[in-house]
Amino acid sequence: MKEIKNEKINIEDEVAKNDKSNKAIIDIQLSVQPFETKFLKIKDLRTKSDDCLKETKDIEKEISNLSIDTQETKLKENGEKLDTLEKLIESLKNKKKYIEGKKKELDEVNSKIEKIKIDVNKHKKNYEIGIVEKINEIAKANKNQIESTQKLIKPTIEKLISSFKTNDLKGINTDENLGKYNTEMGVIYNEFMESYNRIADYLKTVSKEPITYDDIKNTRINAQNELSKSIKIENKAKSYLNDIEANEFDRIVTHFKNKLNTVNDNFKNEYSKVNEGFDNISNSINNVKNSTDENLLLNILNQTKQIYANIVNQKYYSYKYEAENIFINIPKLANTLNIQIKNSSGIDLFKNINIAILPHLDSQKEDTLTFSPSPHNISKTYTKISDSYNTLLDILKRSQELQKKEQKTLNLIFENRLLYDKVQATNELKDTLSNLKNKKEQILNEVKLLLHKSNELNKLSCNFQNYDAILEPAKYDKIKEKSNNYEQEKNKLGIDFDVTAMEKKFNNDIKVIEELENNYKSSEKTNYNFSEENNNILQSKQKLKELTNEFNTEIKRIEDKVIEKNGLINKLIEIRKNCMLFTHTTLSETLKIKITDYSEFIASATKFSKEFLKYIDDISNSLNDDIGTLQIKYDLHQTKKYVTSIFAEATNDNNDLIEKEKEATQAIKNLTNLFTIDSNSIDANALHNNKLQMVYFNSELHKSIKSIKKLYKKMHVFKLLNIGQINEKYFDISKQFDDILQLQESELKENLNDLKKIGQKISDKKNKFLNELSETPIPNFNTLKEIYHEIVKYESQIDEIKNITNDENDNITLYMDIITKLMKKVESILNFVTTYENDSNVIKQHIQDNNENDVSKIKDNLKKTIESFQKILNKINEIKAQFYDNNNINNVISTISQDVIDVKKHISKDLTIENELIEIQKSLEDIKNSTYDIRSEQIAKYVNTIRNYVEQQTKKIQNNPNKDEIDDIIQQIVNYNKESETKLPTITGNKNNDTSIISRINKFINLIKSEYNNNDNVSYNVAKKLEEDVNNIILDLDKSQNMLKDLIQQNLKIIDDLKNKKQEIENSNNLQTQTINREQEITQTEHVNNTYHHDINETNDINQNHQYSNSDKKEYSKTRDTGNSVRYAGAIAFGLVTCYVIIRIKEKRDKDEMEFDKSKGFYDDGESALFEREDEVIEVYMDEDL
Repeated sequence: MKEIKNEKINIEDEVAKNDKSNKAIIDIQLSVQPFETKFLKIKDLRTKSDDCLKETKDIEKEISNLSIDTQETKLKENGEKLDTLEKLIESLKNKKKYIEGKKKELDEVNSKIEKIKIDVNKHKKNYEIGIVEKINEIAKANKNQIESTQKLIKPTIEKLISSFKTNDLKGINTDENLGKYNTEMGVIYNEFMESYNRIADYLKTVSKEPITYDDIKNTRINAQNELSKSIKIENKAKSYLNDIEANEFDRIVTHFKNKLNTVNDNFKNEYSKVNEGFDNISNSINNVKNSTDENLLLNILNQTKQIYANIVNQKYYSYKYEAENIFINIPKLANTLNIQIKNSSGIDLFKNINIAILPHLDSQKEDTLTFSPSPHNISKTYTKISDSYNTLLDILKRSQELQKKEQKTLNLIFENRLLYDKVQATNELKDTLSNLKNKKEQILNEVKLLLHKSNELNKLSCNFQNYDAILEPAKYDKIKEKSNNYEQEKNKLGIDFDVTAMEKKFNNDIKVIEELENNYKSSEKTNYNFSEENNNILQSKQKLKELTNEFNTEIKRIEDKVIEKNGLINKLIEIRKNCMLFTHTTLSETLKIKITDYSEFIASATKFSKEFLKYIDDISNSLNDDIGTLQIKYDLHQTKKYVTSIFAEATNDNNDLIEKEKEATQAIKNLTNLFTIDSNSIDANALHNNKLQMVYFNSELHKSIKSIKKLYKKMHVFKLLNIGQINEKYFDISKQFDDILQLQESELKENLNDLKKIGQKISDKKNKFLNELSETPIPNFNTLKEIYHEIVKYESQIDEIKNITNDENDNITLYMDIITKLMKKVESILNFVTTYENDSNVIKQHIQDNNENDVSKIKDNLKKTIESFQKILNKINEIKAQFYDNNNINNVISTISQDVIDVKKHISKDLTIENELIEIQKSLEDIKNSTYDIRSEQIAKYVNTIRNYVEQQTKKIQNNPNKDEIDDIIQQIVNYNKESETKLPTITGNKNNDTSIISRINKFINLIKSEYNNNDNVSYNVAKKLEEDVNNIILDLDKSQNMLKDLIQQNLKIIDDLKNKKQEIENSNNLQTQTINREQEITQTEHVNNTYHHDINETNDINQNHQYSNSDKKEYSKTRDTGNSVRYAGAIAFGLVTCYVIIRIKEKRDKDEMEFDKSKGFYDDGESALFEREDEVIEVYMDEDL
């Protein structure tokens, strides 16, 4: 209690301030309060128990002072002492009960105290568990925080680059370090999770029962340590995120600085080249400023222009814009992190970079930057920003210098241009005259060519004649309309050029320009200053331009008119081509449709022609096969085999049709090849030739189609002719079958009448036989046999009629099958004709003069044949119903057969008994032969042989023990047992066979009794003798079975002994000492046994009585005297000694059994079962009153 009271449980930590821990502290205080009361009660119990113990010691002392004198004279005094002793003992018993009562009270108090201790311990645990749970909650919150921090890596990077366009960050992989950051943060997170998982494991540990308070407390301390560790790791993650932001800021600034340095390097290189280029331009122009060589001036002009163009194309001035665009990203990036960058004038670079830079372009000094908020120390990143700013200033200063030099160079180029224009103007006039003369000749030639094309076009037309036979009127009229349109457009061409007048006008205009040339030359000799010369050149060039424009305008007017007329000519050519194309397309489309129609017709005609020929051949052969079969089976020689009409001629026609089909197919192929043209590349002449070929091949195709129609008509006639003749043959067959059925019906009627007559005769004989059998006391067996034989002789006639009836029944089935098949063949022919008529619509479109009446007549005839076959089937069903379906014939035969059976049953009774007796005797003889080897006599010899061998071998081992020989003998005995066991199932099987024979004999005896109503019968006596023989065999087999089982059991015992012998040999040295000790123990046991033999018997009697009745035992216990108590104690002592000896013997036996178990592998499950022994139970009963 003091320990609980004084123990400091609560800790000074925020994690201890949780509901569960607070409640646990309160519960502990409430649980400790009852301790004082319980403690006082314990002190009271101790005091009272000490008093009782003192009284008990006094009583014990009084009892020890009592002495009983054994003299008879002291009996009264002894009696008083005994009474006192009884009172003292009774007082002791009361004290005992008192102490036991107080002990019970103490136990109850202790139980309550233990409960308080358990409750306090439970509350202490809850206090610590509450802290661990609170730690776990904090760890979960920290886990969420670090996971949030972990997820901020990419958003942090994205925030830095959010204000940039994609091109601004070109060349930098913003996610370059993302994997490294995630990995490092992952390491921090994993480190945190290790701590977090340990905290979670600590919570699981304290939540599992059973667990001690100290374990929970230690776990809580560990959890607190892990929480501190996890908080440090979380702060580490936050710090690392800040490092990532700073690192990425520096990396992006470095990227822009490098880009700016690259631009600066490129600009410096470009600056040198541009500066050199401007110098080269100035030098080149100064070298030719007094030259009059146009080519030289032009070359210098072009060179300087090219140099200048190259400089301008390089756009050296773009570097300053590129540098500005690059650098502005740095203030923009800094602004993302709320960092301001200002120059020495205090201007914010992010807001007004152009204003900040402008004052420093003409200064040779570098500008300085300041950063807000101001860093504690100048970081490498800020140094990079300052360096980048000064690099930008340097680029802008140099760019401004180049712009000034560029303007000076442009002025020199302009002066050179004026010099070139003066020289060029002189040469331009000459070139213009040459050019105008060439244009005059060119336009005159074009006009002449146009007049020639017009004359040729008048000779061409779009012919539409001879198409009315091929095309439909509407399409033909369309072609005619297009041809007329072409002629009308050709008449509208209207070309009226006068080549002579045109040439004269052009010559006059050229002469005027030539005079301008003379004026220009004279003006060239006068002395003007540069400005006047330039104006004169410009005026002369202007006049030349005006005259040249007038000339060119006239040329252009004529050119436009020539182009217009050429366009009209080309349009007419195109109209004619379109007319030709339309004609070709119309012909192609029309012929395509016709070809498709013709192709279907040709394919159908050829297909049906081949099918007609093959079909007629197939059904002719099928018909002849049917006729041949019917002639053989049913002698239907009235119907002769069918010979196909005009088959050879039809074959030739079919071959001709195939040839015509090939010709038509080739014509179609030729036409089809003409249908496809390249309308973009083909000319009108090719279209005209194509059209002529289409007309020719179309004509050839019509010739082939005409021949195919003619040949097809002949094949159609061939088909109808042969189908009609084949149908006549099938109709003849149906009529002949009608005759067969009439004959069959007559025969069946005759057989039925004969059966009825025979049945009546047999019925009369049967009645006579039964009367003879029942009316005379001793029937005349000869008379009965005579009647019997008279009845039996009718059996052959019945069988003959029965066979005929069955044959006719089979014929009915066969007739139905044949007629059904023949009818289906005719139906198939009808379907062929009908299907062809339905499928030949394509042919009907081309051949309208087929004889439909012939087809209808053929179909009607086929239907009549089918009806004829159907009537035959109906007739067959009638015959079947009349003679078979109602079992008319079979009923008569069954009635007759039953009468014959009734007679046979009586006449053949003795014969049945005799045959059954012979069968039983034969079966018994078979059993005797099959059981010879397992009869007792043979088994006895077999058993004695094995026993003699085993006896010899065991004697040999006794005389000369050898472990290996023992193994060999054991194995041989095991083999003998297995051999013996294989004989047992054979014996059992034969016993079962004997039992079945006895059953047959009993049934046979019952049959004899039922037939003859007495046992005085030879058959009965023979059956009883057979029964006796079977029983003797069974007894003998039982004897054999027992001998084999005894042999197996004996062998198993011998095997057990041999194994023990082998164990004794193996352990002889080790067991020698044990054997001596065991003999000494047995000797002592025998001595004790002799001493207490009588007492043991009495004790056994007591134990038996105890087992039979507990009530008797208690009654007996109350009445026994002191002498018996001594005797019982001796019996118990002897029992204990006996138990010790028995246990030592059993240990030896168990050890032997363990050795024996090792050898159980020699036997199967059946043999192992023979060695199983029941557990030996030795029960020693200890009476509670002893």
